[in-house]
Amino acid sequence: MVGLLACVLAMLLLLGPATSAADPLRGARPAGGSVDTDGDGIPDVLELQLGLDPTDPDTDGDGKRDGAEDADGDRLTNLFEIKWSHTDARNPDSDADGIRDSLEDEDHDSLSARGEQRFRTDPHDRDTDGDGTDDWHEDTNRDGVSNGMAQDDRAVPKHLTPSLQLATRDMSFIGRQKCHSRPGETRPITCVFRYGSSEGRKTVLLIGDSHAVHWFNALRPIAERKGWKLITMTKSSCPIADVTNYYHDEVHTSCGIWRQKAFAKVKAIHPDLVIASSLDSYLMRSPVSGKPTTSDTVWAQGMQRSLKALRAGARQVVLLGDVFEWGKDAIDCLKAHRDSVAACERRQNGARARLGQARDRIGRQAAAATGAKFRATRQVACPYDPCPLIAEDYLITRDGSHLTSTYATLLSRALERLLPAP
Repeated sequence: MVGLLACVLAMLLLLGPATSAADPLRGARPAGGSVDTDGDGIPDVLELQLGLDPTDPDTDGDGKRDGAEDADGDRLTNLFEIKWSHTDARNPDSDADGIRDSLEDEDHDSLSARGEQRFRTDPHDRDTDGDGTDDWHEDTNRDGVSNGMAQDDRAVPKHLTPSLQLATRDMSFIGRQKCHSRPGETRPITCVFRYGSSEGRKTVLLIGDSHAVHWFNALRPIAERKGWKLITMTKSSCPIADVTNYYHDEVHTSCGIWRQKAFAKVKAIHPDLVIASSLDSYLMRSPVSGKPTTSDTVWAQGMQRSLKALRAGARQVVLLGDVFEWGKDAIDCLKAHRDSVAACERRQNGARARLGQARDRIGRQAAAATGAKFRATRQVACPYDPCPLIAEDYLITRDGSHLTSTYATLLSRALERLLPAP
């Protein structure tokens, strides 16, 4: 029996959808010609694995066929997962990469799996009907809006976590308690979390501003699994790059002092791995003219100085690139447009996105020049375009700039794949 199951599953993975230009899902037959006693589109062997009755097309009698049910709650139907996306209908993250199945973009056309399901296109083919227009730019329902721009045209979930009302409070406790230096403070504060046995325990240090803080909930489960000693050292509105930045239109003098002391403290701790992260769009003071600037050159020079200093105090250093900026009005927009999440989402080709891409290039170059490593995180938080605000029933950002702690926790596996072994 085990051999039969393995054979059937292998056939399901190998066989792609038999598409038609008009409607690639209509009239589809059970993958691999497997026995489908009740004719609901799901082979009997898979119905048994899902806990469904292979002789009844509506096992729970709720009026919805088993193929249209969503066994793992990932917003993809059982039938779509089994026959088209080839994902596990019992697991919302089939490949355990930290990106939920509904958000995956296997064919890199910027249309999510849920968007492909919505418009009945093939998640493994950028141009399902072969007409020369990719699925993102198609207008399947002929409403004048491309599939890509309409893929999240759904109401804000009733059971959104966290709720829009509580969104701003959904932040890591290290940012709310005495683990985090506030504006004006110059003393680096460390909080230490020990997991596993002391023998052979690796020391990992998280450093940066509030954008480092929002990765804590993703990092902590990794530390628990790996048995690390995890140390945090963060400060509000203080970039990792050694630059003089502004805070509320004034030069943030405390930041440079804090950074100098923090880097000295890193050297004293001498961790196995330093994870550095911060907002990358700070307004800076030009060291030449003394005027406000967003100069790539100023940022690049400051980042290289900082990574060099961190490398002098740690065995390994990894710089996490910044996440996408959803916009300060993101949450207010969702409150005003509860009938359509898509109305509040931003494309990833705007001026802020282009600045972020430039900062990623600078971070990668600075890391290469100093022996550190760089890891981009934009695709982790924004796996398709426009950048999503809500994943299934989870709110991604708490204020348009930071990840919610709830969603960051779900990204733990994704972050783990980015980090080098300490």
